[in-house]
Amino acid sequence: MNTQLDTGSPSGTLSAAADKNDIEILVSYNGVARQVEVQLTETVGSVLKRAIALFGVTHQPHLLGLFTAGNAELSDASKVRAAGLTEGVTVYLRPSSVRGGNDSRRFGR
Repeated sequence: MNTQLDTGSPSGTLSAAADKNDIEILVSYNGVARQVEVQLTETVGSVLKRAIALFGVTHQPHLLGLFTAGNAELSDASKVRAAGLTEGVTVYLRPSSVRGGNDSRRFGR
C-alpha cells in the first residue's frame, strides 16, 4: 500500500489515498462537509457508521442513511464501488425514510 504523510493534518497522520483501492469522499451533515477516506471494497454501512461517529451523532443514529446528490439512498449492504462512489463525490448523511423500529400497530398486526 502506498502511504503518504499528510502534513496538512494536525497530527501528521498517514494517508493511503494514493492506493487505488482507497478514495476520499465528502460526507455532508447539517451543512458541514468533511473528508472521509474509504475503501472501494468496504460496505456503505461501514462508511455510514464512521460518518455517524465523525459527526458525533448520538440522537437516534440508527435512523440515518447516506444519500446521493440526486436524493437516492445508498444501500448499507452495497460495496462503495458498486454504489458508484468515486473520488471527491459528496454524499449526505440524513434521516432515512425507511429505517426505524417495528411498530406492529401501524401495520395492523
